[in-house]
Amino acid sequence: MGLFAEGGIYIMYSNTVLGVSFLKKANPDLPENKIRFYAAEILLPLYYLHDKINIAFLDLTPEHILLDQEGHVCLCDFGQAKRLRKGTCL
Repeated sequence: MGLFAEGGIYIMYSNTVLGVSFLKKANPDLPENKIRFYAAEILLPLYYLHDKINIAFLDLTPEHILLDQEGHVCLCDFGQAKRLRKGTCL
């Protein structure tokens, strides 16, 4: 994962994710510990983006949540993301 600025535009990039869509793994019978795991794996990057580098990821949908080959969450499609002024709340 990387982040750099160019001409006032912040660009985030990562390696190609060769996993599956979170939707394809969705299962109403997931055990509570797996639900907690996925919730943390989704919320921690959102917290980092918003609180640490002032970026709002505005298009969180199941289609934009991928699972890598080890079952870890990767967020994708930052096309709607917005840079926030410090201290801005949504």
